[in-house]
Amino acid sequence: NPMALKTLYHLKHLINYLIKEDKIDEETRVVVEIARELNDANKRKAIDRYQRDREKQNQEFAKAINEFAEQERKTIETTDEIIDKYRLWIEQGRQCLYTGKMISLTELFDGTKFDFEHTIPADISFDNELKNLTVADSVYNRQIKQKQIPYELPNYEKDVEIDGIIYSAIKPRLKFIEDKVKHFKEQVERWKKESKRAQNKERKDQCIQNRHYNQFELDYWTKKLDTFTIKEYNPQWRNSQLRDTQIITKYALHYLKTVFDKVEVQKGTVTSEFRKIFNVGFEKERSKHTHHAIDAAVLTLIPPPTIRDRLLKEHFAAMENNIHFHSKPSEWNNFNPSSILNIESDTLVNYIAQNRALIPTKKNVRKRGRIQYVKEKLENGKWRYKLDENGNRIPLIAQGDSIRGQLHKETFYGAIKENSDENISYIVRKPLKSFKSEKEFDDIVDP
Repeated sequence: NPMALKTLYHLKHLINYLIKEDKIDEETRVVVEIARELNDANKRKAIDRYQRDREKQNQEFAKAINEFAEQERKTIETTDEIIDKYRLWIEQGRQCLYTGKMISLTELFDGTKFDFEHTIPADISFDNELKNLTVADSVYNRQIKQKQIPYELPNYEKDVEIDGIIYSAIKPRLKFIEDKVKHFKEQVERWKKESKRAQNKERKDQCIQNRHYNQFELDYWTKKLDTFTIKEYNPQWRNSQLRDTQIITKYALHYLKTVFDKVEVQKGTVTSEFRKIFNVGFEKERSKHTHHAIDAAVLTLIPPPTIRDRLLKEHFAAMENNIHFHSKPSEWNNFNPSSILNIESDTLVNYIAQNRALIPTKKNVRKRGRIQYVKEKLENGKWRYKLDENGNRIPLIAQGDSIRGQLHKETFYGAIKENSDENISYIVRKPLKSFKSEKEFDDIVDP
């Protein structure tokens, strides 16, 4: 991962400098931040309920698998993968979505007739979640689909005959997914309206939790539908920033532990909440980079897990009652928020643009291949497209980061035959000054 390597290089450079200047040593406490999602109380309860329901389903699936194995006098270990396979089989209506073939339980666990495959090939999507997995006819998967996305398949929109076998169209079989998306959209909107009509806090919280719960289902089925309907997949635009951050954190953690005795990891959104707890909340100006220094300062003030979790619990409880909760860092008795906030005016930022691992990029937001446009809500509750000064619709823009410059050095090879030898040799041109020993001159092709 070029971005991770670049970041780790700069980390090593900084650590070496600080050690050389005697500003840090092995006793220094080091905190590494990673981006994670932190949710409010209602969303956490909805997540717990969603996970409990999924676990209950998994137990029911495991029981059904064991009963089948006992009936057939087979040994089937109910691993997570086997349970996921059974779940997808149920979701798909016990059929292969690519061919329409019905799948029996015997065939499902046979291991040769139906594959557990990635809808968007894993080598381009790096997505191993259920939303990107399908139980598919093994012959079709290995001989026809291979590394293609569903939209590229010959029978995506119409029936086709391949090697004497008629394969019915895939698209009509996606209707059950479309119906799921429609259903959960309606449920999300329903509970959103119910929460606004709620007469007391208990009812409002219940409605909000139900909305979150149905939103989880909607997200799953929407993504499942997207894997079957996107017209092209561009790996450069996949949502990999969190994955990059995870890679950086993973290897940075191991590297830092070789030097320091006390290395901790904190979630990025915990830092955000502790800005509020320490009363150093501010509006981030992303064109300036001092907010990174402020976040780093707050990060080092976050207490050990037991105290941290207690403060977060009190903070969230206060938020639910629409009041503010503030506390001071335990080891800084005369702490004043200005000590942190003054970083904004007292810090000189050194910009090194030519060495950046990432540069900001923009693109039009697309849904199923179509450009999306900015909308505005009218007083009557209806929506319309927002227009620019020329009366044209304004495209919805997504911002992100991409790796700057060329990732790899290009190497140009030539193919030659020596004398009457039919074997082909591949050669590459190198400058003589790159040779490190006289022995390398023996590898030069005789002109």
